[in-house]
Amino acid sequence: MQGEFFVSLSVARKTVSALMFVASLLTSGSVSAQEYSFRNFAGSEGLGNLSIQKIYQDPTGFIWVSTENGIFRYNGDRFDPFGPTQGIPAAGAVDFGEAPEGSLLVGGAIGLYRLNGNRFEKLSTPFKTVSKTQGIQSDAHGNTYLATDSGVFEMTLQPDHNSFAFHRIYPVPSAPAENASSVFVDKETIWFGCGLKLCKLDGTKTTVLGEENGLLNVPLAAILKDHLGNLWVRARNEGVLEWPAGESRFRRPDTPVPGSALTGTPALDRDGRILLGRSPPDRRRHGATR
Repeated sequence: MQGEFFVSLSVARKTVSALMFVASLLTSGSVSAQEYSFRNFAGSEGLGNLSIQKIYQDPTGFIWVSTENGIFRYNGDRFDPFGPTQGIPAAGAVDFGEAPEGSLLVGGAIGLYRLNGNRFEKLSTPFKTVSKTQGIQSDAHGNTYLATDSGVFEMTLQPDHNSFAFHRIYPVPSAPAENASSVFVDKETIWFGCGLKLCKLDGTKTTVLGEENGLLNVPLAAILKDHLGNLWVRARNEGVLEWPAGESRFRRPDTPVPGSALTGTPALDRDGRILLGRSPPDRRRHGATR
């Protein structure tokens, strides 16, 4: 990943393993024992750009990759490009997710697209853009939540099963639109970056957390919870913060790498442990952490 690597935090926070970008999807052996199998991919497998922005495995097993100059799908043998010929612009950075009926969604500055067969179709939405870092999340009840330039929307399947409805859950429909930088579904709770703060929606009750809770008054690019109940956020240009379960506020995580140097979208391994990206030292010196 052009100098980036992931660190996997064990329960005891003592074991740190370097992972290549495919390790999160193509691991073999015991993750608990921190054993990984690696395979390198390059242009010979059809990957036209090696600056990887996002990796996603859809419900059918295909692996999708977002790069600086478009998206690719791995079919088990090689990467196939998807662009204007398949109905979607060659976007530089997008997020992937699942629509309410299980099809693939792609969202970013290009808007929201749905894969129908082997082609993408642009969906008509009440917003213009979707967060490219963590903009599409689904629950276990056939609902998809979207972090957009106009707020957080709930996407549901219409009774005709051929179209979708979009309902803004934050801000309330009567309030002015507000940018949502990320969204995370935690069972019945929806967490999302609301402006420069973190919002928690339980049913109809919204709780807002900010600097008084240890946050940094910057947009939150990603939110995630690990198997121990610790909440993690990536503050844009400021690295990663952790809210340990049972504590009252966010803090820098206790890791061998400074929290300000941790970047990328946090992910979980198969045991529910956090995977964090580290920016290379030369980029951190020049303030290039995103």
